[in-house]
Amino acid sequence: VEVWPGAFARAVAVEPSENMAQLGKFLTADMAIASIQWQRCLYDDADKYDLIVASYVQMEVRGQASRDSLVKQLWARLSPGGILVLLEPGTPTGFRFMHHTREMLISRVGP
Repeated sequence: VEVWPGAFARAVAVEPSENMAQLGKFLTADMAIASIQWQRCLYDDADKYDLIVASYVQMEVRGQASRDSLVKQLWARLSPGGILVLLEPGTPTGFRFMHHTREMLISRVGP
């Protein structure tokens, strides 16, 4: 956010763990964001987003079908021209998840 001052009018943080949400609130308290809306899930609204960042999320989801569904749901929540950023650990498992997701997205939306 400090890289692009004023670029974000609002931010939505999704964190199912109350303890992690409290830590996130503490860490972002001094950031120059107009408002951060904290939610436990994305199912409660139908908003579209310009930027979605999912960090180390696929590692927490069991089963490839569930991971695929998650990524498709995140993709569907993007505004036209929006950006989806997926981050996973630099491990063989993380690589396999990212490679699979890349192939799925390419086949779904094209190169």
